[in-house]
Amino acid sequence: MTPSERAAWLVERQTEAGFVTPAYGGRCFAGLPGTCYALLGADVGPTLPASVVDRLIGGTPPERVVVVVVDGFGWDQLTRERGRHSSLDRLLDVGRLEPLTSTFPSETAAAMTTFRTAAYPHEHGVVGWFQYVASLERVVLPLPFTTVDGTPLSTVAPGFDRATLFRGNAAVERARPGVTTATVRPAAIGADYPYEGLDGFAPSLAAAVDAAGSSSVVTAYVPQVDAVAHRVGTRAGDYHETVGAVFDAIVETVDDVADDRTLFLVTADHGHVDTDPTTNVDLRDDRFDRLWETFRRRSDGTVVPPTGSPRQLHLHVRDGARDEARTVIDRHLDAHVFDQSEAIEHELWGPGDSDEAFRSRLGDLLVVPRERGVWYGDDELAQIGMHGGATRAEMLVPLLGITPSGRSEPPHET
Repeated sequence: MTPSERAAWLVERQTEAGFVTPAYGGRCFAGLPGTCYALLGADVGPTLPASVVDRLIGGTPPERVVVVVVDGFGWDQLTRERGRHSSLDRLLDVGRLEPLTSTFPSETAAAMTTFRTAAYPHEHGVVGWFQYVASLERVVLPLPFTTVDGTPLSTVAPGFDRATLFRGNAAVERARPGVTTATVRPAAIGADYPYEGLDGFAPSLAAAVDAAGSSSVVTAYVPQVDAVAHRVGTRAGDYHETVGAVFDAIVETVDDVADDRTLFLVTADHGHVDTDPTTNVDLRDDRFDRLWETFRRRSDGTVVPPTGSPRQLHLHVRDGARDEARTVIDRHLDAHVFDQSEAIEHELWGPGDSDEAFRSRLGDLLVVPRERGVWYGDDELAQIGMHGGATRAEMLVPLLGITPSGRSEPPHET
């Protein structure tokens, strides 16, 4: 099969009633970190199928692995952008392309925490950009580790540290001492090798790879495509320009540091679906007054609002009010709706048992809109590109393997 045929097969296999589920234990982004370390002899977590790995490495197993995660650049976006950018076309011509699913939710907070820990979402505990922590009675933002208003959690809850929110050790800790690691990220996020803007990306990644040597995993994170997609969608001129700039920078790095010992993997944590801010659904509308009345309340009497994101909402519903909440949802929203137990049985957050600590972070109802964004904040509803849901566009992501020794292979169609 061609890569596009494998992508169609994967989506068909993982789709139930229009909902694309993660291929945990198979072709899923969750198997990527374990695969990177397994190629170097370390067992840190689940891996991709052997058939996928064999195609990616294209021959002799590597001595070091470089992973570039282009935030938000899903499979369908890659397919549309091919032919528009010489740098992207070049990588596709020399690389070996494989389709994967994202985790659920198809969001950076969940997927990149999975990458960091080599653990499924129900194991590491991050299930959305906005997350309710019952012990604090607060909605928090896990990745920046703040409250909704930007206050550091260390300020409002001194005893609540990152290890409490992000359960499980980092994969790099389990891989040592046999494997060395390095991270390359924007300076605002923090990294072993920080960079400022795309002009600084290639030099920082090259320095990280050179310093890491053999038996190493270097991970680079590129957020620019995701950011512009949120703002203008995936079909605007600014979006096309950003994709081109990102892949120009990636190609520059490949040219600088590529050798027969190095496997380059270019992938994404999720894709995007374009929405229309004029038709996205505002839960502050009067139609949803009854829905808000069904929500749980904190000890001070204030309502626990929906958490998750505009494409996958966790509703924290008081005892005995689920049927009423479902009635409002069915009347006014076009969405998949799961009870918490149903969502867990579908293994949306990973296979295996989930504990009470994890379940306390979930809503009593999970609402996944089929098309639109649904939220109650102006900034989120104004976005065009969104993700977190279960459409093909959000859930299907590319994984491209590049090694110098594989450049003699014929180009693959997407």
